[in-house]
Amino acid sequence: MTSKRDTYKQRGNLVKIKCNFVSTTSAMTMLLLGLVFQSTVQAQDTVLKPEQKTMPKGTTERPPKSLSNVSMSSALTSDVVIGDPNSNNPEISAVAIPAGGTCTAGSNKTATGARLISSVGRESGTPNTYVPWSYVKQGLNADFSPNGAATDLVPSVNQALQVTTKYDPNSINRALPGATKYYPVTDNQFVRLSNGDLITARMSYIERNTAPYWNGSSGGRVGLLTVRSKDCGETWQFNGFLDPAKITLTFRNKAFAGAGAYPQKDWTNDAHTSGQLIQGGGDRPEFYADPWDGQTVYASLWFGANDDRTSGYAPANKSLPSVFNALIFSSPDGGKTWGTEPIAMFNSNPVPIAMTTTRARRLFLFNCVGGTPTLHYVKDGKYVQSWPVFYGDVKNPESACAGNLEGQAATGNLTTPGYLLRVLRDVSISRVEGSGSRDTVRVVYPAVSGGRRVARVVVVSIQEAASLVLSKVHQETIAAASATGNIVYPTFIEADRVDLPKRSATNTAVLYWYETANAPVNPGQPPSVRLFTRYSVFREGGNVPGGIASKPQDLSVTNRTRRYWSPANNEFVGDYMRGAFAYDGKLRFIAQWPEREAGTFLRIRYNVVTVEP
Repeated sequence: MTSKRDTYKQRGNLVKIKCNFVSTTSAMTMLLLGLVFQSTVQAQDTVLKPEQKTMPKGTTERPPKSLSNVSMSSALTSDVVIGDPNSNNPEISAVAIPAGGTCTAGSNKTATGARLISSVGRESGTPNTYVPWSYVKQGLNADFSPNGAATDLVPSVNQALQVTTKYDPNSINRALPGATKYYPVTDNQFVRLSNGDLITARMSYIERNTAPYWNGSSGGRVGLLTVRSKDCGETWQFNGFLDPAKITLTFRNKAFAGAGAYPQKDWTNDAHTSGQLIQGGGDRPEFYADPWDGQTVYASLWFGANDDRTSGYAPANKSLPSVFNALIFSSPDGGKTWGTEPIAMFNSNPVPIAMTTTRARRLFLFNCVGGTPTLHYVKDGKYVQSWPVFYGDVKNPESACAGNLEGQAATGNLTTPGYLLRVLRDVSISRVEGSGSRDTVRVVYPAVSGGRRVARVVVVSIQEAASLVLSKVHQETIAAASATGNIVYPTFIEADRVDLPKRSATNTAVLYWYETANAPVNPGQPPSVRLFTRYSVFREGGNVPGGIASKPQDLSVTNRTRRYWSPANNEFVGDYMRGAFAYDGKLRFIAQWPEREAGTFLRIRYNVVTVEP
């Protein structure tokens, strides 16, 4: 949505209503579940100690693979800067396509050159472009070093949405069915389907972006807009819209059509002295394409509707339920249609909900439910079960998900003198394997240990027999190199499998993150607490399915030397950052992140981690 100040605040009465899908489990219940948590091994408590490994009972040792052939592409450093030079570029996601990569199956179209396409979640400051969109295409050489300057894709995306080159709210989508108007905003995700199609998903108002809001028959609300390219990003077409007004939600066994679209009431000022109606609908989406199942895509997001934030989130309209729920949706046609009901619905808004599949229609979801890291399983489009997946002892507070931080009082100790607007408990998940009756995934979540934020990595297997049994196979902690440093927004990049050989069983993934350390802005100055980016590779080898983390290495480098940067006051880097993957005979993991040079706007930096298959 356009305003996120209150998006992630917790409600005091989260369970006044009970939905007929999946209720958020209380912390006590989750702790009790954790006590009976099945484990086939005594998981190792490691802090990046490669010699400490575990092996599930009944498995054989796997041939070791050396990580010596893991390296950043030597021809590319993160001096490469893309994004609108006239505005900030936070909340980024991306797709990458190798030279000769598939554009659309059956069309004989292939990419004439490797490329990285980045989607940015902030308004463009460049003249004559539609304000909220920002898409950039960077050509790449054979070694994935940059080939020329990045180009602006905003005009071609605007054309697909019938938007004039200069912002004009009355011109948006006049030519689309029913003369529907869309007003895209910031949250965005980018995927590449198994046939090579590109789908970009972005939160968007529908009909109008101001009052009057949805009243049951018309009015503005926020849903998920998708746009598609069948030629590797050269041209784009309108694809579909997940409209909360067309979704039926059930509370206490009663169905309410369009319940997630009604407006909310919120404060208009920080002093909380006056309120007004604001839009209802969706926020904070994740978007995932099943690489084994053709056009199937999944979306997770939350709906906020008909709640009065000025009076304890009571229903604004007493005849309708107050909606403050995270939901999971699936689409069989790449986001063109979404059905009329979600796969699952959770009380409150435990977003983000990260997603991966281990094989066709075996979907795994991961999020923090309060302080409980939680894995969910969806099979053949139906929600099955959830488990707590704590690192270490569930009774230890340092095993719990770290809380959200917002404002200088909370984030001011992470970096100085500048500080981040907020740091949310971003989570991530990547596949390891899926065959027979067993599926294995790795997850990462933020925790606080010794007063600093760390990344907890847990590998779990799910064995399907008479019942589902989850086993914790391995766990480790990734901590900052500095004894006082923090890790922020750990994020996996996994293989999208579009151009991989069909028989490939690779499960290599790259985890990257922001890290803090003391470093002076200029030589001779006292040290400040500044940001840089690092990564680890997870690769099959030894006794742990999916491997353990390689030794962290720097991503933000200039001439092979670590590069730090300082955020401005109240810096908004976004609530997430997403990288991209491409296969051209080698595994190319492209990590990208927002970074600011002194005196400039927040721009996109990126670097490539190349792994031999």
